[in-house]
Amino acid sequence: PQTWLGTGPECSWFGVTCVTGGDAVERISLPNNTAVGTIPEEIKVLTSLRDLELFSNSVSGTLPAAFATLSNLLFVDLEFNKLTGPVFPNTVLSMTNLREYRVSFNTLTGNIPTDVNRLSSLEEMWIAENDITGTIPTQISSLSLESFLIYGNQIAGSIPTDLGLMFTLTSLDMVNNQLIGTIPSELYNLENLQGLFMSRNNFQGALSTDVGRLTNLIQLWIDQNSFTGTIPTEIGQLQRIVTLKFENNTFTGPIPTQVGSLTSLDFFDVSGNALTGNIPTEFFNLSTLRILYLSDNNLVGPIPSNIGSAAALKDLYLDGNTITGNIPSITTGQLPALTELLLQDTLLTGSVPASICDLTTLEAFW
Repeated sequence: PQTWLGTGPECSWFGVTCVTGGDAVERISLPNNTAVGTIPEEIKVLTSLRDLELFSNSVSGTLPAAFATLSNLLFVDLEFNKLTGPVFPNTVLSMTNLREYRVSFNTLTGNIPTDVNRLSSLEEMWIAENDITGTIPTQISSLSLESFLIYGNQIAGSIPTDLGLMFTLTSLDMVNNQLIGTIPSELYNLENLQGLFMSRNNFQGALSTDVGRLTNLIQLWIDQNSFTGTIPTEIGQLQRIVTLKFENNTFTGPIPTQVGSLTSLDFFDVSGNALTGNIPTEFFNLSTLRILYLSDNNLVGPIPSNIGSAAALKDLYLDGNTITGNIPSITTGQLPALTELLLQDTLLTGSVPASICDLTTLEAFW
């Protein structure tokens, strides 16, 4: 910034905030500023610094040793940069007052160390989309984290059962790692959890009926794993759920009719499983449902006659099933938002009803 090259006081520089009534810097906020270079060790002289926000720049190098001396630093956001080196160097582990550590989307390496519990004040750990390896240490359970984001790394092993002791967690994102094993029963104790993201790992086993205890869940992503068994009817207890992603597993049995209780449901995907039975009519009574992907299962029976009642429905994929009968007629004014309707590779018979032509928003009909 031009003001950083002038002779004015630091407190007048762009992105710099000083303590009220003083000249000590307490905040540096320079997001999206095409900043380059490294974080200088001279940052240690800013002993009042509480907040360092440099996300979405081109900052490179390693995390500075000077961090260890900044005892007032509470918030660090260095996401979307070009940082290298270990994600948890000793200098970071020394920051016992740190509350938010955000370093996602860099090229940081190493693992989550067993002494990560030294960060005793930490509430947010965002270390996603790096090159982090190793396992999730059980010691992390002693932290009072609200969000733990590790997606897009190469973290392996199973989920520690002690994670079920992290009652403050509202968001747990483990997508796209190399995690294995089952969902530990203790995880269903996290009743404050709003987002549970486990997609693209190697998890297996059944989804427990205890999932119904997670009544604050808004997002549940367990797609692209090796889960088996049935989808528990207790899924209907997730009254706040907006998104359910179960696709590309090996779930069997029927789709529970209890989905009709999910009055906030927007997105439901169970494609690429081995589900059987009829398409629940209850789906089409949900006024919020926009996306319904049921492709590539073993569903049978007719398309429900109340399909036209789904006023918000945008995408309906029923292809790759053994559903039978005719395509129901659509009354004028119904399905006003429908954009994509996929029915290929089924056993449907009869002609396409002329009312399909009245769907003015329809872009794809296969």
